[in-house]
Amino acid sequence: GDSNGSNGPTTSIDLWESLTNEYINGAGDVFSSSQLTALQALVTRLGEYYLAERLQRRALALDEAQYGSDNDPHVIESMHNLMIVLKGKKDYAGTEDICRRLVTARTTVFGNHIDTAKTLDKLAEMLFRQRVYEESESTYYAALAMKESCFGAEHESTLSTMDQLIEVLRAQEKYEDAVGILEVALETREKMLGKDSSLTMNNRFNYSLLLIKLRRLDEAESALKILHTSRAKLYGSTHPQTITVLNLLGQLYEDTDRYLEAENAHQKCLKAREKALGGDHKDTLTSVFY
Repeated sequence: GDSNGSNGPTTSIDLWESLTNEYINGAGDVFSSSQLTALQALVTRLGEYYLAERLQRRALALDEAQYGSDNDPHVIESMHNLMIVLKGKKDYAGTEDICRRLVTARTTVFGNHIDTAKTLDKLAEMLFRQRVYEESESTYYAALAMKESCFGAEHESTLSTMDQLIEVLRAQEKYEDAVGILEVALETREKMLGKDSSLTMNNRFNYSLLLIKLRRLDEAESALKILHTSRAKLYGSTHPQTITVLNLLGQLYEDTDRYLEAENAHQKCLKAREKALGGDHKDTLTSVFY
């Protein structure tokens, strides 16, 4: 029909909603779960998560009716697709619910398996986003143990879970625990990727901040000096990330009453910012007042 007619869809969203209604209303007799999922993927790419959720929930209902158990591969795949849609929609509670079902199903079917570990990761992330920190922490520990079993301790996916666990520990101010895990991640990445890798440098930066929190200032100073050398080598001395580290060193010197070293560090920050940003930039002016 004519999409500009008085009874037809008037916008692209109306058109997709009309098509979605047609698919869902006729799904029991006409459309298969795979067809609904295919349309869901298209609608998701367009950012229409509300419609995508309706389609995928209908696809899941069809698979549940046909195959019965959450442990059936078709149902597991439908639940996985729904999880992706709900996460894209930022429905963290809904994603949490479907993740719990998926963890149970994948543990039953696969046991210690990569897909189970990745689903535990997603569940922990959803709990973290909802500030359910204790359960998020225990879930990340479970994911980490499973990834170490599946991938090994040095795999990037294992280290990525460590990074997420560290954030949960920091949110709970469990700084000693966070430092312990971060030391392992930093040592492993330095071994695998080298000290000048961006991932290694990110770990070292977070490690430095935690050491400062714990007032382990000698260790923090050593870590910051290594980091400053690495960032200057990779990005150059006037890059904002390099200057940030130098600025932290200056603050650390101030905190330990080493005022000449602090002044020297802040002068270097000022010169780097003047060169990179100009004398009138707010970050340059901030350096002037140190």
